[in-house]
Amino acid sequence: AVDQLDQEDVSSSTKLQIPRFHFSDGPVTQAVREGSLLFLKNFNMAPASAVENFNSLLDLDKELETTEYGPISCRDSFFFVASITSSKHITECGLSPALMSRVVIINVKPYTNQAYLTMMKAKRWS
Repeated sequence: AVDQLDQEDVSSSTKLQIPRFHFSDGPVTQAVREGSLLFLKNFNMAPASAVENFNSLLDLDKELETTEYGPISCRDSFFFVASITSSKHITECGLSPALMSRVVIINVKPYTNQAYLTMMKAKRWS
């Protein structure tokens, strides 16, 4: 009876070790592997840990650190563009100084109501 209980414990513990989830590449890991363009909308809304992971992609030895695969080497052709939508100044958006010192920032002013009206009048509706 004791041997049977020990065998049941072993079989049930190995069942618990079977992975329940399978990691699949998402847009970021896919773009890093393929060396393609990645557009990240509202970049400042992502968790800080995810945003900080992009610092390693801006180093000379570009690689993406993942918990699933470890470091993934980044192809030279990889490029990312990130947008931020905020009424705050770029330095107040929660991005780290380390990341901000490694990117080119292009500040685009929002359209005024008059500019929207002008664009709508110029648009030819068919």
